[in-house]
Amino acid sequence: MKIAIIGYYGHNNLGDELNLLEMIKLIKIQRPDAEITVFSGGLGTLYYDVDYSIVLADRLGLTGYRDALSKYDLVII
Repeated sequence: MKIAIIGYYGHNNLGDELNLLEMIKLIKIQRPDAEITVFSGGLGTLYYDVDYSIVLADRLGLTGYRDALSKYDLVII
């Protein structure tokens, strides 16, 4: 299952980062085979646990999201 997560991650907000990590942890418990992509504007400062094998991607414009997100089974905003 391909899952996209879009949010204000990677901007040095510890609360958002912890929410993201917990969300990824819960997804991986339920769907260990899930391929997760996190769309964020602050990729350089995004804190994540490498054990979860997530993909980081820059945020896109509206048209870019429409095209990119059609490839995912689930989108979490």
